[in-house]
Amino acid sequence: MTPAKIKKEVFHVVETYLHTPKTEKDPSAENLVRKIGKNDSFIYNHEIRTYAGNQRIMKKRQIGAREYIEMIEAQKLQGLKELKKFR
Repeated sequence: MTPAKIKKEVFHVVETYLHTPKTEKDPSAENLVRKIGKNDSFIYNHEIRTYAGNQRIMKKRQIGAREYIEMIEAQKLQGLKELKKFR
């Protein structure tokens, strides 16, 4: 329980894992889009995670709402995995 004197804000995070074709070069690559915000105001990110040896390499970029929706719509038939968080 948060004390009354401390201001608390809740952010909603939705991570949607997109279909990533597995290759022999990198079978563990992850492709996801993230929606973060509150009160109907959101920012959107596209992230690709790859692994080289024991290191994780993340390529992240901010995208617009239209591109976010297009990426999800293009993947609908593939069976999306969606993760919802409250922070």
